[in-house]
Amino acid sequence: LVEVPRAAVEDAPAHTLELADAAVLFGENAALARASLAIGDELVVLAGPMGSGKSVCAAALAGALPLDDGAALLDGKRLKAGDAGFAMQLPGDQFVAQTVREDIAAGACNRNAKKDAQPAAVEHAADYLGISNLLGTPTSELSAGQARLVAIAGTEVLHPAALVLDEPSANLDSENLARVKALVKLMRDQHIPVVVAANDLAPWVDLASRIIFMRNGKVAYVCDGAAARTRTQPYVSCGAEPPFVVSVRALAGMGTRRRGGNGEA
Repeated sequence: LVEVPRAAVEDAPAHTLELADAAVLFGENAALARASLAIGDELVVLAGPMGSGKSVCAAALAGALPLDDGAALLDGKRLKAGDAGFAMQLPGDQFVAQTVREDIAAGACNRNAKKDAQPAAVEHAADYLGISNLLGTPTSELSAGQARLVAIAGTEVLHPAALVLDEPSANLDSENLARVKALVKLMRDQHIPVVVAANDLAPWVDLASRIIFMRNGKVAYVCDGAAARTRTQPYVSCGAEPPFVVSVRALAGMGTRRRGGNGEA
């Protein structure tokens, strides 16, 4: 990864990732039930208990899951494969090559990067995420945490217009979590919309512009970042566990003078 010059960042287009009346059916059950939401120049966290639909919503936003109705849109147009980068909840499911180097390079290749530019792009992504020593390792031999870092590297190298991460902090120690968060911050500095679906909200609550709480495949509640950092009520009302730091802030009364959150997407 390379730092982008300030002028280029300021001139970067602001993209909008959107679901419009989106439905996903698993048999007779609606995993996503007519969901409509839009993510612009921000980091949005999808939250909710197990089975709430947040992972399905993330996959739909990334264009990785076919919709039974409605649409996934980027800047008002139908989302095309590769427009939004997507790191899956189970990273091994997205590996397409035998070694780490080949798998990360596959992303650059799919994005039509020039062949002579691909090795440098792979090296940059691997170095930023601290996995340069794994480039020759078979993807089948990676630990759970290593696999997650490789999957995220393979997503970033696409240089996507938007980034969707499902459980990006799972199986990571504090050092590697810091690397992933640094990558997310770098992409946000470049005005790339980022969506994080997570059970563990603690690593993301202080970075979030909004938290969208899912329940039964629907958008149940939308909370702005300030309220999400200081109030437990949005979490409790949607069946999610408030991060410890939020509970502490709520007890200290840090959110009593703020109003945040609403029932609309």
